[in-house]
Amino acid sequence: MISSSWKKSRYVTAIEVESTDTLLLFAGFAGRLVEVPKAYRQAAYDLLEAPNTSDTSRHITLHKIFREQAVIIPEEFDELDYLRQQHEQAKFVPTGVLSLTICPTLNCNFRCSYCYQHHPAGIMAQEIQDRIVRYVKGYSPPLEKLFVTWFGGEALLELPVIERLTERFLASPTDYNASIITNGSLLSAKVSKRLLDLRVTWAQITLDGPREVHDSRRPMAGKHPSFDRILGNIAEADPNFTITIRVNVDQRNVDVMPKLFDQLDNAGLLGRVTVYFASVTPYTNVCADVTDHCMTGQSWARVESPLQLLALNRGYGEPGLPRARRNVCLADRASAMVIVPSGLIFKCWNDVTDPSQAIFDLSRDKRTPTMEENLTRWLDWGPFNFQDCEACTLLPVCMGGCPHVSIGQGRGACKELKHNLKETILLHYLGQKRKQASRQLVEILEQRAPKNFDSLSPS
Repeated sequence: MISSSWKKSRYVTAIEVESTDTLLLFAGFAGRLVEVPKAYRQAAYDLLEAPNTSDTSRHITLHKIFREQAVIIPEEFDELDYLRQQHEQAKFVPTGVLSLTICPTLNCNFRCSYCYQHHPAGIMAQEIQDRIVRYVKGYSPPLEKLFVTWFGGEALLELPVIERLTERFLASPTDYNASIITNGSLLSAKVSKRLLDLRVTWAQITLDGPREVHDSRRPMAGKHPSFDRILGNIAEADPNFTITIRVNVDQRNVDVMPKLFDQLDNAGLLGRVTVYFASVTPYTNVCADVTDHCMTGQSWARVESPLQLLALNRGYGEPGLPRARRNVCLADRASAMVIVPSGLIFKCWNDVTDPSQAIFDLSRDKRTPTMEENLTRWLDWGPFNFQDCEACTLLPVCMGGCPHVSIGQGRGACKELKHNLKETILLHYLGQKRKQASRQLVEILEQRAPKNFDSLSPS
């Protein structure tokens, strides 16, 4: 018997897999996926319609699973209020986990056609490095974990800054991990090994299509090609160094991706890197000239799913299940910030070359009235300011979308998931099923293979 009163979560999405007569239930509140086989489908629909049903053993079995995966929740539980509280806590309450994005320089050796940044010369001075270390040491509450993302410009132009700061971070008892966003041109085999020594274990590198397309979009300064240099560096990187390739997509390169995968295969990168796709977005007036080529919302969702299917079929990764979140990014989280060489602190990566958007000046240990206004704008933002967001069944996995975009347009910045949630879930499910089938095949072969392979040799 079902002893308590239950209700269906407002964030459940049902997907029929007709080829196998399977029902998938995505519980967005917890970011969980439940696979319901054919024999249990009717019982599942019964419970979605009447969550306190206990007519058969199948109802009772599914009820337990649905409770554990947040498909059904206690009648008195207010999901929207819980999400609001969690979002506010993430935004206002510092924790023992601090995430810093540090830019050793804003200079760059590339001149990408859609880059949203200016690239002023300059290196983070020793005084600013000292102030960052003091800030980390004096952080309250005392730090348990420090995550650093090295960013720029091109962060590897100033590897010595990364080395000096990291050595000082590692001297503290705080658990430390780091990643880097890099164009890959300076990521030699030697540098990848050095980064691993510095606890930088993951890098994101951009390739915008096959050689000729990438070189037209992401040339080095002086209009020199960059594709072969990047690809060679990725191929020669330490195998323990994890690399994700990002492909920035707009109308000009959306149709050329199969050739990119051919070139990745030829470089021996199958099984060594994963690939994901992102839409080019004109965040600032620096890149406004690409606006006519951009795809957003439904237009981007229509091409993103086929691109991710291509990556899956070529062996370069699968879409993850949409993650339940309580905040979106650094910009709406108390324990996160971006620091540039001058010592100015920002909430968003998109603002790093615009001093007017800073929220604090570490070099002077001061916040001006304008900085206070900037900070207040970020703190005031939230998906619960918008009725459409509050009513949306994707709220737990979107949380209002990009705060930078949302603030600019005065409404929630709907993610492509609004238009391709089911396709994304099905791609994830397909990838998991292929892994499962592969494991089963290996087990069968191991069971059937002769114990002594020498016996297969001709006498």
